[in-house]
Amino acid sequence: MKLYEESDLLLYTKGPKKGKEINPNQKVKLECDACKTVFYRLYNLVKDTDLCKSCTTINYNKNRDPSIHKRMVENAKIICSGKSMEERLGKEKAHEWKQKKSKANSGKNNPNYGGKYCRGFADNPIFGTYEENYGLEKSKAMKENLSLKMKGSNNPMFGKPAPQGSGNGWQGWYKKMYFSSILEMSFMVYCEENNVEFELTSSKKEFKISYEFEGSIRNYFPDFIINNGVLVEIKPSKLISTKINEAKFEAAYKNLGSGKFKIMTENDFPVLTFDKIKKMYYDGNIKFIDRYDKKFKEKYL
Repeated sequence: MKLYEESDLLLYTKGPKKGKEINPNQKVKLECDACKTVFYRLYNLVKDTDLCKSCTTINYNKNRDPSIHKRMVENAKIICSGKSMEERLGKEKAHEWKQKKSKANSGKNNPNYGGKYCRGFADNPIFGTYEENYGLEKSKAMKENLSLKMKGSNNPMFGKPAPQGSGNGWQGWYKKMYFSSILEMSFMVYCEENNVEFELTSSKKEFKISYEFEGSIRNYFPDFIINNGVLVEIKPSKLISTKINEAKFEAAYKNLGSGKFKIMTENDFPVLTFDKIKKMYYDGNIKFIDRYDKKFKEKYL
């Protein structure tokens, strides 16, 4: 619906279009027929329609040739797949976008506000387990549904290295190099003391190895690459034979070959003693992440 008269429109007053064409930047009161939003610039009204730009785009997309849409999706995957928001937009724009999304999805604006998968809020907390709140049958269906939605490529972290701080091992930085367990830190020290060049690979996408486990495709990132080009996985000997690790290592050997992948345990290099860890901590060579730093101070210092 147009809320203005044609006679009220102004022509260009400058430039080659002066007096010949209507100036689209002038303020006029408009209302979109689809969303009923009222706006005030003529250029927001698409020519020969009574829809705003946003609704016109939506309407166009619905009726667009499917092949065009498919091609756009494929191109978007090539440009965006596996890249962080910062890599796609730059730090400044990514920060603005995240702030905007956070504000738009806070509190009651969140699609899952008060939803079945949240634990409530400060003014209305939900205590207890799913079973206690929803019963055995319903809670089982909820968990299965959530598990299915988060499996394999449906998981938001699919194809990405595990973030720092995830997992249960002692984590921190040895000389600014991140480790996710005491065993990994021990391997770093062992390499340094024996002049073995090494590089962290667990946070680098180019070292990703895909494998199948329990019917879904997953991704695995070995821990290090050493000077002879061999990828190394550091793992306690008691965990090597678990089903998931066997699936990971089988895929690694298959993709890299036995000469380019190696599993090392506490039997292959000396594990740091507590006294040595304590000295390294005092010397400033070790810095634990916050929760483990607090635990270390309370328990050992």
